[in-house]
Amino acid sequence: MQDSIEKEAGILIERLNKNEKLLTWFISFVPDPELGYSWSKHPYMKELSNLVLDRGHSGASFAFTCRTAYSILNDKRPS
Repeated sequence: MQDSIEKEAGILIERLNKNEKLLTWFISFVPDPELGYSWSKHPYMKELSNLVLDRGHSGASFAFTCRTAYSILNDKRPS
């Protein structure tokens, strides 16, 4: 399962890289611990979700994909 989530995170990152505004927001966004990515009311969440709408994510797989993509992107950021 980890391989498929990493693949989905890669797809999300690839699509985020085409939208600088959303990428910049995503890299710094930390969802409310009570809501997570699935229930966040942030205005950009709909845009983020739409990037991978064609991937058929459930709420859980979308959230896991976001968390994985967030980790990958932040590990690659220069210090």
